[in-house]
Amino acid sequence: FEILSVQGIEPTGLQFLDENSEERCFILLQWIQRLIMDSQANGVLSAPAPIISRVFQEFGQGIVNIQDAEKLTTVKFPFPFAQTL
Repeated sequence: FEILSVQGIEPTGLQFLDENSEERCFILLQWIQRLIMDSQANGVLSAPAPIISRVFQEFGQGIVNIQDAEKLTTVKFPFPFAQTL
């Protein structure tokens, strides 16, 4: 897979990400979604609507998975079960 680098992000954008580290995934998702919509409106991205819709569905499912993973770090493991391990 191709890896995105920070060289394509403006310094003000990187600073904004540093200041809002708790919401970094949501900010990046919003930026990517906006780029997709702007590219489709400008004719740079010529994909049919069902394909674009599926892309947004996959992004949404990815964010749900990230939130589920964050729950594992915030919800404490029940004490009685921890004692049996």
